[in-house]
Amino acid sequence: AEYDTTLRDRRPGYATSSLGGFRRLSGLPGHSLSGQHLALGVVELRQRLSTGIAPIHVGGTGEIGNAWQQRDDQFSDWRFGGSAWVAIDTPIGPLPVGAGFVEGGTVTGFLFLGPSQ
Repeated sequence: AEYDTTLRDRRPGYATSSLGGFRRLSGLPGHSLSGQHLALGVVELRQRLSTGIAPIHVGGTGEIGNAWQQRDDQFSDWRFGGSAWVAIDTPIGPLPVGAGFVEGGTVTGFLFLGPSQ
């Protein structure tokens, strides 16, 4: 879970909170949803399918969150999303490939090497 807010009227643009990308409303492109106030909740399930030289895992997330510009708008208009993925453990980190989605039909794919967060 994550909650980020400002006690001032406005924070500098470089300090604005954002969502989007794997495990941060996975169906949105990275940092595509931003605001002065942010809340995010994530539940992740994963299962190891095999062991050995390159263990394989499958998993998925359920995600809820949003970013708001105005303090009065906080905790309204939640966005729901999630992801499904398969990953192989490599000597230099996990190699996951999968898809993320958010309500409204937006779907993104991802493939990266190494820890995601």
